Amino acid sequence: TWVLPWADESFVGLLRGAGAVVRLGPRGQERERLSVVPGAVGWDRVGDALHVVGEGSNEIVVVRDVAGQFVVEQRTAVEGAQALRAVAARPEGGWFVADRHRGRILSVAADGTTGEPIACEGAIDVQLHESWLIANCLLEHTVRVFAVETREESVLRPVAEVRHDGPIWAVAPRTAGGALELGLAGVEDRRLDRSEGGFGYIDSFVFHVRLEGTTLRRLAGVNVGAHGVVTPKHLAWGGDALWVTGAGADAMARVRLSESPAVDTWRVPAGLSGFAMRGAEMLAADPLLDQWVHLDAERRATLVAIDAEDTRTEAVRLGEALVFTTLMAPQATSEERGSRFTCETCHFEGTVDGRVHFTGRGEVFATTKTLRGLVGNQPHFSRALDRTTTGMIHNEFRVANANTPQDPWFSLETADVPWLATLTSAPRYEPAELRAAVLEFLAVFTPESNPAVRGRSAFTARERHGASRFERLCEACHQARTVADDPESRIPSTGWETRIFGDGGVLWASEDRYRTGVQPYVHEEGARVPSLRRLWVKRPYLTQGGAPDVNAVLDGIRLGVDAVHGGEGGDALSSDDREALAAFLDVL
Repeated sequence: TWVLPWADESFVGLLRGAGAVVRLGPRGQERERLSVVPGAVGWDRVGDALHVVGEGSNEIVVVRDVAGQFVVEQRTAVEGAQALRAVAARPEGGWFVADRHRGRILSVAADGTTGEPIACEGAIDVQLHESWLIANCLLEHTVRVFAVETREESVLRPVAEVRHDGPIWAVAPRTAGGALELGLAGVEDRRLDRSEGGFGYIDSFVFHVRLEGTTLRRLAGVNVGAHGVVTPKHLAWGGDALWVTGAGADAMARVRLSESPAVDTWRVPAGLSGFAMRGAEMLAADPLLDQWVHLDAERRATLVAIDAEDTRTEAVRLGEALVFTTLMAPQATSEERGSRFTCETCHFEGTVDGRVHFTGRGEVFATTKTLRGLVGNQPHFSRALDRTTTGMIHNEFRVANANTPQDPWFSLETADVPWLATLTSAPRYEPAELRAAVLEFLAVFTPESNPAVRGRSAFTARERHGASRFERLCEACHQARTVADDPESRIPSTGWETRIFGDGGVLWASEDRYRTGVQPYVHEEGARVPSLRRLWVKRPYLTQGGAPDVNAVLDGIRLGVDAVHGGEGGDALSSDDREALAAFLDVL
């Protein structure tokens, strides 16, 4: 969550962009701000101390409230990590952290040394609840429960896991009747279906599970998307109910759990991604609107702007709302195979969801691709049929509104979407303006920085060897272009190091299609050469998701044959080449 209750009816909030902890009044007015860690995104509270981590640093920062003022008490660098997503503080000292960058959970001692890592692809959350550790592995679509056995150091014993056909975005633990229970918020536990042209079976759900022995048994699954709660990123227990907000639409819900769960809903501003409850009132964080939102006992909303300069144009703000809320498909429903969804349903924070989607064509499946850095990486999709980003956006409006009453060429009246007035001032947007806004947003929605190159300016010896082998073996297809369909943008190998450790922008792709052995082919000419930029956010790999990690891709390469990825015959890479190439790919 982005907000927690604090003393004297105040709250504390976490600002990701500013990398700061803020003290807030009962209604969200900022009273104090302390810069703590770049990209602050995860925290845990123990008494009057906050343990904070960020994706722009490898430090765990302990912030303490001393005489009504926040001070940094301790900074601990985590051995072998570059970016941290979440943290759980151990009562006896030390921490558990989620390292999304490396796809693992780490046990961290007080001096920053780490124990044996636990694999957890897309690790976005880790929580301690009594003697249990709960880890959310987004790209594996798995939540794992461990028993924490404390001797001289904490030992994690795997107990159970719950796996869904799709990502889980939020976890809320509690103990009921002596048993561990979890509230889960995520996508519908069913294979996405594209067989009728649209997107089927990707509603937002809340699940209730209980640990019974070594099994997490599902007690209930409630389609909150049908009630207008879309892309829920935070939920919390309140008595025997789960409270949940959806970042993708203008509703929140209380799911009352029983043999026949009931759902109460309220209209709220879109974009709520975290909230804290105090009695009948709530304070919520709204990153989309850049506001704190106070909700009184009747759920009436008061918005308080975050003290920060917003440099986005109105078109960019509108485009972001179209991508991350239901604005792009305003009449979608949850009837039959239909779903209420946003782009983020399949693109977590604009990246990927780890799913391998059924395309609706024969037996062809395809992995999700990141939305970050789309402009310049055309043509789009594995079949490379959308030659321009403009064409792709037009098609996304069409597909998003397939099987709904909405004509995809629609206008938008700002008065029909009250929360939109916070982002824009125009009373009406024509269809072409909506598409132009999405394009403007995607143009500035660049890839996140690569933690593997942070603070560096040159290759290691192994990375340099990998660059040499990549130039010889791989770059003919995965070209060092800054614009995928422009051969003139190709950068010679003498300039790679400067670009990788400088302003970046290299795609390592081209617009061409090849039959590389990754079957079934998405197109009779094969698949478009994918970008290798920021591979760490894109698992699994290859068009149909056949490789879980980079090592699996490299193990499957065969030299001297056309079907280089998955063909028969040819020569495998040497172990030295595999290690060097993996090191080079890591910094792209």
